[in-house]
Amino acid sequence: MFTVYCTPELGRPDIERIQTVRAQHDPQGKLLGPHVTLVFPTLATTERRLLDHVTQIIGNVRAFRAAFRCAILYKDTEKPLTYAYLLPDDGTSHFVRLHHQLLTGSLERALRLDVPYVPHITLGAFERPEAAKTVADSFNQQPFTISGFVNTVNIARLEEGKLSTLAALRLRPAEMARPGGQRPMQGRNERRPGPGNARPRPR
Repeated sequence: MFTVYCTPELGRPDIERIQTVRAQHDPQGKLLGPHVTLVFPTLATTERRLLDHVTQIIGNVRAFRAAFRCAILYKDTEKPLTYAYLLPDDGTSHFVRLHHQLLTGSLERALRLDVPYVPHITLGAFERPEAAKTVADSFNQQPFTISGFVNTVNIARLEEGKLSTLAALRLRPAEMARPGGQRPMQGRNERRPGPGNARPRPR
C-alpha cells in the first residue's frame, strides 16, 4: 500500500512531548514521527503513476506554516476506536487543499466521500473514549502552540508493518508577507521622485 504525508518541522521539545504520548497509545508511533497524512494507505494506483502524479501536484505548492493549539476526540466510523488528535488552527486550509488536489487523476479512486477529511497529528487510538479524553485534556488544560513549517511531502510504501520512503518532495519556498502591506524597497540605483526629477503629471 502507498501513503502520502508531511512532517511539520516542529521544535525538539514538542516532538518529544508528542512522541512520549504516541509511544504509549499509537500503534504507528514507532513507524515515523509526528505527521499529517494527506493520502491514507491505498492500492488505487501503481508506484510509478503515484510518483509522477504527486510530483506534478507538489511542484506548484509553496511551503506553509502549521500551528496546533488544541486536541480533539475523533470516533472511528469503521472500528470501535476513539482517537485523540492535535488539530491545526493555522495551515488547515493548506492541508485540505493538498488532500483534495492529490486525490485526483490516478488517485481519484482513493477519495472517500463518506468520511470527512480532518487534518491532524495522531496522539493515540483508544478502545475507551474516556482514555482518549484524558490524553486530549492533558494538552488542553493549558494554552499551547505547537508549530512549524511544512517544507516536504513524503511518498511512502507501507508493507508488513514497515514504512519505506519512495520520495521526499520539497515544496517551493514560502511566500513571506510584508508587515503592513509595505511595498518592496526601491533599489539603490532607482531614482525617487523629488525636486529636480519629479515625474510629470498626466494631462
